[in-house]
Amino acid sequence: MHAVTGSYARQNFVDYLGAKPDSISHGVPLEDFGHGHPDPNLTYANWLMSCIVAMDLISELQVMVCL
Repeated sequence: MHAVTGSYARQNFVDYLGAKPDSISHGVPLEDFGHGHPDPNLTYANWLMSCIVAMDLISELQVMVCL
């Protein structure tokens, strides 16, 4: 979210939805998009997909432990 939407991440996710402040990644708007691509699609956001896949695996493991 290094684009203009980065400044809204904290307000929307933390202030309104109650997410933890450390759950915001790349929340500071940067002129060069943090040396990344401004379009966070699957081609340019491999790090984001890796995080999502890792969270899915952790969630599945937590469900398995709870069963």
